[in-house]
Amino acid sequence: MVKTIYFWQNIPSPHQVPYQRELAEMGYRVVLVVDLEMLPNRTKMGWEVPSLGKIELRVNLSWAEKQQILDKEDLGDINLVSGVRGCRDGGRITDYCIAQGLYVGWIVESWDNRGWRGFLRWWRYRIEALRYRNRLSRILVMGDKGVSAYRSVGYSDSLVKRFGYVVDAPNVQVSDKRFYAQHKKAVEIVYVGSLYHGKGIDLLFDALSRLQDKEWVLRIIGEEREPGRYREIAKNLGIADRLLWEGVQNKIRVYDALMAADLLVLPSRYDGWGAVVNEALLCGTPVVCSDAAGASCVLSEELGDVFPSEDLDSLKSLLAARILRGPISKELRERIRANADLRISARAMADLLCKSALPSNR
Repeated sequence: MVKTIYFWQNIPSPHQVPYQRELAEMGYRVVLVVDLEMLPNRTKMGWEVPSLGKIELRVNLSWAEKQQILDKEDLGDINLVSGVRGCRDGGRITDYCIAQGLYVGWIVESWDNRGWRGFLRWWRYRIEALRYRNRLSRILVMGDKGVSAYRSVGYSDSLVKRFGYVVDAPNVQVSDKRFYAQHKKAVEIVYVGSLYHGKGIDLLFDALSRLQDKEWVLRIIGEEREPGRYREIAKNLGIADRLLWEGVQNKIRVYDALMAADLLVLPSRYDGWGAVVNEALLCGTPVVCSDAAGASCVLSEELGDVFPSEDLDSLKSLLAARILRGPISKELRERIRANADLRISARAMADLLCKSALPSNR
């Protein structure tokens, strides 16, 4: 019987704490050992230290202090290292657990496999797999693409399991609020995230520019990493008058926007997960997402559509079909919220972790 689950990671992530908190509510002792309470760049993006509930938090421990924790563990305890390369001492923790015969698993994202850098990354992960594939207890990977990537470098099907990130469900009600009063019949599309090449916002602009005969408007929330670049692209494509630029917003404003929107689009060229997909679905807003985002694995039927990354024609076709349906109804929004709660809520992910990572014979 597992008594304690230790999570070793960089910060208390708002995309992981919700399911960790649920595990504590389910009766497990959950200890979260982090390097920092929050990273400055994450604070700038609006991240906050989430409510921990019954989770025990340890911050900025030395290696000797971490070693003391490991030395006191029972053999039935679980160690999960999240982001083994980003977590300070992640590799040392892994190796020490293996040497002591302790259960140790990884929670990881896939890697960007594009171009020659992607080829080199594959070989780096292949070499790592030769070292760890017979020594780790479990690897929990974000999304289907991540599972395929880790299996491709030599980890077994039984070792690698699909996992995901979560967010706290928003305390919001279905809203009639529209941000484009002058376009009452238009389908409101929203993009939430930083603006840079990897997120594929240029692909979204290009696809929408080919649908100018349709009724749509686009709201953009997020940091412009290259100020002015994407505004110029929109202007050259002739769609600038249908865009509303809002910059970085707090969580409340983001949820307001998602509740008002008819569709979220995440056109990433690469995205380890894409937590905004969770946020949109829990607001009852459908999603169009590229298959380069880990979160694409949760989309089906009414929840949304997936297109091959960088496939402009496919993105255009999906957007055209969604726009043709018109603004979504309250009934559809409620069904999406209910379906998302079953699939990607904190409790659902905690249950999935129990099935995928906790050994039944311990």
